[in-house]
Amino acid sequence: MQSLVVEGAGATIQAINIKVESKISLSKPTLTNIPIATPEFQSIEVNWDAFSLNQLDGLPTLLTPVKAILPKKLTRQGVSSFIVKLDVFIDENGRLSLINVVQNPYPELKPEIDRIIKQSRFSSPKKDGDIVRARFIWPIEFKP
Repeated sequence: MQSLVVEGAGATIQAINIKVESKISLSKPTLTNIPIATPEFQSIEVNWDAFSLNQLDGLPTLLTPVKAILPKKLTRQGVSSFIVKLDVFIDENGRLSLINVVQNPYPELKPEIDRIIKQSRFSSPKKDGDIVRARFIWPIEFKP
C-alpha cells in the first residue's frame, strides 16, 4: 500500500491510497532439443612440388642479409660455431617456407631459425626463363 502526502503552500491534495497487487507467475522454460553437430576436420595438404637447385637456370640469390645469432645460453656454454641445415621452399615471389629442420644440434635455436625464415627473401627461381618454385637444403652457419 502506498500513500502520497504533499506539503507546501496552495491547495491541498487529498491523499490517495494506492493498493499495488503483484501477481507475477514464473514458469520453468521448456528446453529445446538442439542437435549439436560434431565438427569434421579436413587435413590440409601443402603442395611442396618444386624444382631442385640443379634444375634451375641459376641459383636463387639471397636478397636480405641473414645474421644468425647464437643465443647467449649457448655462447656461455662455450659453443663456438656450427651449421644448421634446413629443408626450405622458395615460392614464385621469393618468399621462404620451412619444410623441415634437417640438422640442428641445439633445439633452443628454433626461435632463431623461425626468425631467419620469416625475414629471408630470395630472388624468384627460374627454369627455362619462367618463374617457378624451388626446394633445397639451406645450410646456415651460426657464429658467436
